[in-house]
Amino acid sequence: MAFVSTTPAERFGYDFIPPEYLPPGKDEYWLRNIQAGQDRAGFQAWRSLEPDEKEILIANNNSCSDWDKFLVRNVDLPLSVRNVWYHLQIKHSPLNGVQAILWTSA
Repeated sequence: MAFVSTTPAERFGYDFIPPEYLPPGKDEYWLRNIQAGQDRAGFQAWRSLEPDEKEILIANNNSCSDWDKFLVRNVDLPLSVRNVWYHLQIKHSPLNGVQAILWTSA
């Protein structure tokens, strides 16, 4: 018989790494942040959305499982982003003048 695991909808995509596999004082994002260069000098930190940025996304029929985990860096959110359901931790930044959305597992 196969093993079936259920997850509450609000936790889908989170708790990806069981706590026993995380170093003390680290969260699920620590390794991804290092890979993204967050530990390097001159790294521009990710920031939370400004209220007007969030309003624009919501007005364009976008939703997010947790807007506090939608992070941006040096970016103007395009008004053309519509009808997207963001899940997990989202990092949105420009890439050579082209908008890129980076999804990371929780």
